[in-house]
Amino acid sequence: MRYFSRCRAHWMHTAVTIPVRMLKRKLSPDRTRDEEIQDRQNAFVWSEKHIYRPHQHFTFDPCSWSRPLEEKVKAKRQLSLVDRLRVLEEREREATCVVEEAKETNEYKEDVNYFYSIEKKEERATSLQEELERLNALHVLLTAPRHMDTSLAKAERLRQEYRTCCSACLNVSV
Repeated sequence: MRYFSRCRAHWMHTAVTIPVRMLKRKLSPDRTRDEEIQDRQNAFVWSEKHIYRPHQHFTFDPCSWSRPLEEKVKAKRQLSLVDRLRVLEEREREATCVVEEAKETNEYKEDVNYFYSIEKKEERATSLQEELERLNALHVLLTAPRHMDTSLAKAERLRQEYRTCCSACLNVSV
């Protein structure tokens, strides 16, 4: 009896799933499959509230889409008084930042070298012997077996320090 019910369940499962799996959507006689897909894609219309993004349509120049289009969509939307005030404050802040940046740029400094105007922090000079000792200590730590109580993050930090130490030792001019 049990075997019979199991077979019936299997038969029902097969009867229901296989025809559905093999069922295909019939194409219309006057359209190809690609044309039908194209029709479905062209029938889609963006809603009014949607803000377009450059990857969502390819007719706009990606450089020029953003600001005017967003402004147009925002103009259609009714903003509350709080939102309007926030937008106004944001615009004022943007405008003041632009003006302040323009005032602060002083291109003609006499004492600054044109090519080396980036100020570097002065690092304390370490001897080659100290560097090599540190390199050796790091090498011992990194090659020690994993059962030592070192976390993976600490081991990664040590590896990074080892790399910088190696590059510092190799770049030293003797």
